Amino acid sequence: MRKQMNPLLLIGLIGVFVVGSIFVEKYWQATRSEPNMWWTPMSMALQLDETRSHFELFIRGELLQNHIRDGSLSLVSPDGASTPVTSDDIRVRLNNWPAVHASFLSSAILPAFLFGVSLSCLAAGIILLRKRNAVLDSMQRPVN
Repeated sequence: MRKQMNPLLLIGLIGVFVVGSIFVEKYWQATRSEPNMWWTPMSMALQLDETRSHFELFIRGELLQNHIRDGSLSLVSPDGASTPVTSDDIRVRLNNWPAVHASFLSSAILPAFLFGVSLSCLAAGIILLRKRNAVLDSMQRPVN
């Protein structure tokens, strides 16, 4: 009797190794990346008005932009001279880790799904292989 190849087993084996390695790499990248390396570089720091959608900074209950507009904040130089703070004096660096982390995780969704499908095919292929071997063994036993 000619042995037939079990396609589920073959798909499962190939998928577990190929898609599984892609999934592990994507998941590793999402969980093991350094969150502190994703800060906006100082050379690209944003002006305060450009960050309004990300956060608001309050000083004694008053929005920082309002303090700047009203001139209620001052810089004191080492020689004691006082100058009002302007919006050009303030630069903001943002940590982009939440957006990068979400991007890493979303890129792992498809490989995770395909890895699960591959594991299911592998399990089904193993079960079918064991059943077929059990049937072949029972056919080859001599009848007493």
